[in-house]
Amino acid sequence: MAMPVISGGVTITESFNKANDGLGPDLTWTSVVGTWKVIANECDASAADDAAARVGPALDSDDQRAELRAITVAAFGFIGPATRFSATATTYYRARARAAAQDDLYIDKVVAGAITNISTTALVYNVPITVRLESDGSSHTLFLDDVSRLGPSTDTEITGNLRTGII
Repeated sequence: MAMPVISGGVTITESFNKANDGLGPDLTWTSVVGTWKVIANECDASAADDAAARVGPALDSDDQRAELRAITVAAFGFIGPATRFSATATTYYRARARAAAQDDLYIDKVVAGAITNISTTALVYNVPITVRLESDGSSHTLFLDDVSRLGPSTDTEITGNLRTGII
């Protein structure tokens, strides 16, 4: 995965253009679940199913669009952006593109680490692909390469969080 574009009143970007090590160099990242690192200018997570990293700068709004470019997805793994990420807890919305025999798309909410699926659809896709999650008010929509593929789905539980991230 490389170069997520994350916005919510402002646009911030990450290149992951650095030596093999922790996330960065353009933004400040916190590994919330699992261990994240840069390998060959792409980010990689050690925890297969529930890895999550939060990006440091707060955005201007909790109406957010988070996007990343998935270059590869491990067999039976998934990748995606997160919106409304809490600055202090494992709470956020996430879009998941699952690979291999389970070519599925998911929108989930994670509240204090507890995962609840909001919506799911089966869809075969190929990488590289751009995965985007838009959270606007109570509406959450997953896009692949700028085409809406799941949602809008409605959920109102997570509000006010001004950070985004990756899963």
